[in-house]
Amino acid sequence: MPDPNQMSVIMLAAGASTRMGPVNKLLAPWRGRPVLTAALAPLLTRRWREVIVVVGHEAERIAAVLTGGGPRLVRNPNYERGLGASIACGVGAASPEASGFLIALADMPAISDESADQLRQTFARAGTDAIVAPVYKGRRGHPVLFAADYRAELIALDGDVGARSVLRAHPSSVTETPVDDPGVLRDIDTPEDWRRFQDEDARRI
Repeated sequence: MPDPNQMSVIMLAAGASTRMGPVNKLLAPWRGRPVLTAALAPLLTRRWREVIVVVGHEAERIAAVLTGGGPRLVRNPNYERGLGASIACGVGAASPEASGFLIALADMPAISDESADQLRQTFARAGTDAIVAPVYKGRRGHPVLFAADYRAELIALDGDVGARSVLRAHPSSVTETPVDDPGVLRDIDTPEDWRRFQDEDARRI
């Protein structure tokens, strides 16, 4: 069975954030810290082989909020080609000994610690060809775990469709893990999304 402690985390943080206008969404404040560091938080408290952050657009500004050790930054020179190219870059830079790859999106800061644990537990019980995805109210979300068997397919990705082609190619290997966490579906793409996050937090106070 695959060992989640030996998995490489690939956090995708290379996009140009064009739909947010002049603001880089990953550096926008949320709950007192940048969106990127909030997205990383539930991952950094757990044991992995490594945590890789794939950067591209405004790489120096992104690196500046990741001081103090922890993640390893990998620059994607082809970040403008989209998510697929960044996944390929991150997986290609990962340890050859990794048991798998957790593909996470840096613009999803509301994923709970419990969801991260559920994914790890499911992965630990799965086979060597496992793909594990969270599901909230019938909708599949992120992050998604891929066993090491899929390394070559992930490295071959390109364009802006992410890893959906790998999921479609191996439907019988996908294990959906129900989670009580809308955060696995919620990302920040536009100023309206960011304001909605802020408003929902304000209503909880």
